[in-house]
This record gives sequence, structure tokens and C-alpha cells, in this order.
Amino acid sequence: KQVSRGRILPVQFPFDLVEPFAHRARKEGVTLNSALNAALLLSINRHLYAGEELPMRTFSFADLRPYVTPPLPAENLGLFISMMRYTVDVNSGDFWSLVRDLHQKIYDSLKSGDKFVAAIMVEGLMKMVTRFNSFRMGTSALNYTGVVPVQTDYGMTKVVGIHGFVSAYGLGPEFASQAQLFNDRLFWDFTYLEEDMDEGMVKAIVDEIKGILKSVID
Repeated sequence: KQVSRGRILPVQFPFDLVEPFAHRARKEGVTLNSALNAALLLSINRHLYAGEELPMRTFSFADLRPYVTPPLPAENLGLFISMMRYTVDVNSGDFWSLVRDLHQKIYDSLKSGDKFVAAIMVEGLMKMVTRFNSFRMGTSALNYTGVVPVQTDYGMTKVVGIHGFVSAYGLGPEFASQAQLFNDRLFWDFTYLEEDMDEGMVKAIVDEIKGILKSVID
């Protein structure tokens, strides 16, 4: 059986791009998470699917740490998240319409408590996907964690960047990513498999994302 190697591409988006985009997202009544996820989906659609109008599946993640009993203090490191999948119709139409569609799906599912259900069902889902070994779980994934509560310096120690990577494997999303805000920049780290795309394609998708962000704030 052929084994495909995983690759990473860390990217930084500057403040003068991210801040106006975030401001526009707030004006549109959507979260930055929804807007970034939609830009990711649209870019993948244009480069991997030739801009064809079709339903695409993406993953977003919900933080469940605040619901742990008893509560965990900040100094206790640990991650407890819920992996949630959404399907939206992607086409060459208005970008913000796509964002609002995805945002509404995420909002409705979080409001109804789906994040708790997803956390319980994920083990069974993964067993099923692995057993059948016949389909990909989705097209993309974005774990956006917002502003990272880390200072830029701790005495003699300087923090120059924060990176994180979502696992890439043959049954998972074709293009997975982790993003966070730190020191007025968006650190967006992408993972992919060599069998799915080459480095040139990945860079083209990332450049497309940047182009989308610029086009909707001009």
C-alpha cells in the first residue's frame, strides 16, 4: 500500500490585511472563524475543482474546556475540543453570501448543543470511517483559536511566533489548517498529503486566500 507523506506550510498574514478583513466580517455580522473558513473553501474549490459549483464539507472546532467540571485553571495545559462538520454549496457567487451561509450553520449547531453531541459521537464516527476506508471526511478543516494568551516576551525569552498543526491523513480533509492571532498577525499553518497536491498547488491556494481577503476589503 502506498504511503503518502504529510507536508506543512506555515504562513503569516500581516495586521494590515487581517484587521480590515476582521472589521468587515464584524460589519457583515459574522465571525472571523466563519469568514476564514469560507475563504479556505472557496480557494480550494477554485484550484482543486476548477471552480465547479458543488457542495463541500468543512470542519470547524469548538472549545469544550470551559465546560469541564471541575474547571481547569489556565496553568493546566490541555486541549478538549469538538470536531464539527458542515456542508455548504460553494460557487463563484458573492463571497459574503457563502460566509453567511456557513456562519448560520455553525451558529445554529452551536446553539443547539451539537458540540457536545459531536464530542460523544466522534469515536464511533472515526471507527466507521476507518473500517469502510472508502471516503474522505471532508474537503477542508480550520481550527481557529482566536487571540493566543501568550506574551511576546518573558524576561530574556522572546516569543516570535505561535504554530499549531491539524493532523493530515488519507481519510481526513484534503487541506487542514490551524490558525491563531498573535502579536498583531494571523499565524495560519496548513497541512496536506503529497498524494493530494504538490507544494505549488498549496501555495496557489494560499495566494488565492490572500487575494480573496484583499478583494473584499478594497
